[in-house]
Amino acid sequence: MASRPLALWSPTCRTAMCLASLSVLATYFVRRWRGRRIKIHRSHSKFVLETQATSLVVCDDGTILKLNNFKMVEWLGSGSFGEVHRAVNERGESVAIKRIDTAKLKGPSMWKRGPKGPHAQHNDALSKIHREIAVMKKIDHPNIVKLYEVVCDPQGDHIFLVMELLQGGDVMHPSNLDGRTCLSEAEARFVMQDVLSGLHHLHMHGIVHRDIKPENLVYCEPPLRRWQRVLEQVLRRQSRRTVKIIDLGVAQLCNQVDADRVHKSLSHDDSMLKSDGTPGFFAPEMCRSGCYHGMAADIWALGVTLNILVSGKMPFTADNMPDMFEQIRNAEPTIPSDVSAPLDTFLRAMLRKRPDERPTCSKLLRHGWLVDAHAELLATDDILHDVHDEEVRTAISHMETSAITVMRAAKSFKKLSQAKRK
Repeated sequence: MASRPLALWSPTCRTAMCLASLSVLATYFVRRWRGRRIKIHRSHSKFVLETQATSLVVCDDGTILKLNNFKMVEWLGSGSFGEVHRAVNERGESVAIKRIDTAKLKGPSMWKRGPKGPHAQHNDALSKIHREIAVMKKIDHPNIVKLYEVVCDPQGDHIFLVMELLQGGDVMHPSNLDGRTCLSEAEARFVMQDVLSGLHHLHMHGIVHRDIKPENLVYCEPPLRRWQRVLEQVLRRQSRRTVKIIDLGVAQLCNQVDADRVHKSLSHDDSMLKSDGTPGFFAPEMCRSGCYHGMAADIWALGVTLNILVSGKMPFTADNMPDMFEQIRNAEPTIPSDVSAPLDTFLRAMLRKRPDERPTCSKLLRHGWLVDAHAELLATDDILHDVHDEEVRTAISHMETSAITVMRAAKSFKKLSQAKRK
């Protein structure tokens, strides 16, 4: 009697084959994306990823080697609330990762379970970090460093900001000076055009940077090679490198006010009491007790920065900080005598002692020293996007993930915390 052929295409067999295929595909994607759950939020102008830090490799000395799909390559420096590393993702793309230690900025518990779910318990410093991140999500300007991704660890002790990598170094780095002590007036003009454009955008959003200085103005492109500089001299052309403002760690978001109650050109109350930033760049009103206006102080710091760019020297010098503050309050700035008359006027306008006499970014962008080469930018208008309390509260989203993944990540971050205490 002949045996009955196997019914390969029977409903039962087809169902089993489909389930097996789905199981293989599910296993592949689970292994491919294990420990990485991404939640994408749409801001007014760009996408910012929010990721749970579930894969962390830490050395015994506390050095982070890998964060999720980012491999740390080199240490770049330290900022206001943490350190910055250059990292590479799986596709070989380089980014800058800033680690913020929130354990020092918060109370015993950041997230407490309430009757209606999790509620954030912030102190002032942590609220500033959250507000900074919420602001950076909305700021999308070619002359301000971009934020790509926010990575939060399960314990809530660290925040990692994945940002645009700027490869050119700060504007006064020796690699950008080619043996000189300062920039040429043409180079300084290019720098000021970009910086004023970015600072104007911040002020229009009610953001005071509070730490404008050459170290926070960075070229996007790497320095020119020697043969490129020789070629520029032969062709009598000068390349244009983009400058971006970095380090919003001490930036302050101002409250909106009725424009009729304040100066007609302002829509934010930039009154401040605490003097943050670098003392050598303090405005005169910051060197005495009392309230001051942050946007006018930014203009003063930009004037000090420009003086350094074109001369390599501070406009005020002293042997100690009290004498420095006395110079800033009462002495006249030391401006190089070999600069052009328009630049001299431009500098003195920003370094006026009275804050109400200093021009705004909008007026400076229309100054004769900049306007001819910068007319195209002046025709563009900024679109204001307010930052609401709900956006600040959700600046860092704590995403759900598996218990095993959270336990593994928590163990790594506990190792990191112990290494830092040592």
